[in-house]
Parts: sequence; structure tokens; C-alpha cells
Amino acid sequence: MICVGTMIGAGYASGQEVVAYFGPHPSLAVPVICGALMFVFTAVLLGVGSCTSGDLSDVNRTLFRKAGGAADGVMLANAVIVLSAMMAGTDSALTSLTGVELPYGVMLCLTGIYVVRRGGGGLAKANTVLVPCIAVTLGAVCVNAGLDLTGAFSLTELPSGFAYVSMNLLLGAGVLVTRRGMTAGQVLAASGISALTIAGLLTLICGALPFAPAGVMPLMELSSGSRVIYALYVICLLCSIFTTMIGALSTVRDKFASKNAGGEGMLAAALAGSLLSVLGFDKLVGRLYPLIGVIGGAYLIRCAAFLFARIKLFHKRNGAVHERGKGAQCDRSSHDEIGLEHLTSVYDKIPESGAGYEIFAHDRTHPAESDINLKHGQKGGDGGGQNGVAQKL
Repeated sequence: MICVGTMIGAGYASGQEVVAYFGPHPSLAVPVICGALMFVFTAVLLGVGSCTSGDLSDVNRTLFRKAGGAADGVMLANAVIVLSAMMAGTDSALTSLTGVELPYGVMLCLTGIYVVRRGGGGLAKANTVLVPCIAVTLGAVCVNAGLDLTGAFSLTELPSGFAYVSMNLLLGAGVLVTRRGMTAGQVLAASGISALTIAGLLTLICGALPFAPAGVMPLMELSSGSRVIYALYVICLLCSIFTTMIGALSTVRDKFASKNAGGEGMLAAALAGSLLSVLGFDKLVGRLYPLIGVIGGAYLIRCAAFLFARIKLFHKRNGAVHERGKGAQCDRSSHDEIGLEHLTSVYDKIPESGAGYEIFAHDRTHPAESDINLKHGQKGGDGGGQNGVAQKL
């Protein structure tokens, strides 16, 4: 729900993002491409979270080393851009609904800061409640408008799909790479549910867009024929904006968490976003979101390369040693049970692993007298003495 809520913002729920990346009449291949890419890269980001520790800055330093600070700056700038687009979308939607111009975006952003300051629990609860409501309402609006899924496939939809998913997941990355304690099964399940939800809703949006008039928010104008449907859609749009806002604010909070300045950082980001929002919703989405897509693509590729290297390191044949090392690290146990056949003998002395806090048995071992004569004590296949060392040693 956090992943879906972060991705479904004003651009997604209004149809403006889809038009900007795929045109007003996209083919059915668009949700298939985007769903498949989202599944893969959501799993990658959650996998990176399982392999790293610390806050977002720590993860970026692990991924990019000396360039970690630059990665932090890019993600912070992305969060501010997304906040500005969400504020502009809020102002446009509520001004159209009420006819009164007020700083609606700023007020909604301050509400988001309150939720995020409650920690990860507040973020999860908000998304768990709002995302199902968004999905049902958005789906109903699209079905009521009618569906046309006859758009012709174009090869340009492949790179556009990657840029679109990268743009959305760059914001979600700040949240996903700091999720800890998930098993491989949970990662795959969360990624699969997120991808299916996004792809399903994207199918309905692509089908409804051919009936929507051109405008800043195509689907909102499409729903304006009925006052009831229009009001329901605006509520759905505001919920979508809010879930994306708290995702962006979480990224800002994590950036300043080490300095105990998360609240001040979020307020500063809200101020910067409100100033940038004067550019207008359509200009922010049409001009800045494609740039975010390129940067997000580079970030996702680096995460995938990092995760692949980690998986390759822990090859199956090394499982016994890594399992012992993991147990020793967690339980501070000794290493005397690790197979000594991996160690080499020197004359009548054998290296023994010390009962310290080493991760692997072969790290910082020390020689010791074993009272074993390898030339004369091999009868029966075992060396004499209390250690019972295997003969092949």
C-alpha cells in the first residue's frame, strides 16, 4: 500500500502523466510494460533495503560511495519537485470545485507533515486506509466514462514505459530502500500486489483517456458531467495527492533524520515546493517529470547492479560458511564447528579458529599446538588427540 500510494499522485490519478509519456490514446501494451517493470524494480528496491542498514543517506553511501552525497541531493530535489506538483494539483482541483482560491496545497502539505512526524506507523496506516478507496473510486470513474483499448502499439512505448516507472519509483525509492526485515517471499508478494494494482488501474486510465477532453487534468474534466461523480473524483484525487505527499515528505525526513532536524527539513521542503508550484501543474508534470525519469532510471540500474552482486557473493556452495558466520555474528558463538577441511596444516600444527567475534572462521585464526602427529596418528581415519581432526587435513 505504501508503494502504490507513493506512485498514485495527482499526475497518475488525473491522467496527465500518462498523456505526457504515452499520448492521449495509449495502447494496451502500456499497462503491461509498466506493470512488469514495476514488479522487477520494486523487488530490487526492497531487496536493497534487506541488504543494507541505516537511513537513506547510509544506503546511498553504500550504493554510490563518494557520490552518495550527490545522490542524496538528487532525491531531495526530486521530493521538492513532486511536492510542488502535488500542491499545484491540489490548488487546481479545489479551486475548480469550490470556486474560491485559497492555499489548499500548503494546508494539505502541513497535514502530511503531521502524519509523517508520527513515524512509519502513520505512513503505513494512512496508505492502508486511502489506497483501496483511491483504487475503487478511480476505477469507477473510468468505467463510467467508457473504455477504448484499441490504441495502436508503438515501439516508443518501451523506453517511455521505463522512464515513466523510473520517475515514479525514484520517489518511492526513498521509502522502499529503508524497509527492513522483509523475507524474499514478502518482497515478491509486495512487489506483485503493487504491480498488479498499478497495471490494473493504468489499464482503466488508458481506456478512458480517448474520451477525455484535452486539459490540465483530463480525467477530472471527463467526470464533470455529473456533480456527484465529479465530487467523488476530486476526493479521490486529493487522497492520491496526499499519499504521494507523505511519500515525498518521508524522503525529506529521512535525509535530515541523522541531524534530528526532520521536522525543520520537511517545513523547508514545503516552503520550497509552494514557491515552485506557481509554475502550474501541467508545466511541472510536462517539463520536470521526464527529467526525473532519466535520473530515476540511473538510480534503479545502480540498485539492480548492487543487488545482483550481493546475490552472487552468497553463492550456494558457500552457504555453510556464511550460515556459521551469520550465527556467530548474531549469537557471538565460537567457530569450532565450522569444517576445518578449508584450513591448511603446517607441519604438526593446525590453525584453529578463535572463540572471538569474527564473522568467518578463517578470519584472524591463530596457530596452536594440537598434540597431534599427522604422520603416526591417522589410524582409523582420524588424527589422535581431543580435537579429532579429519584425516584429509
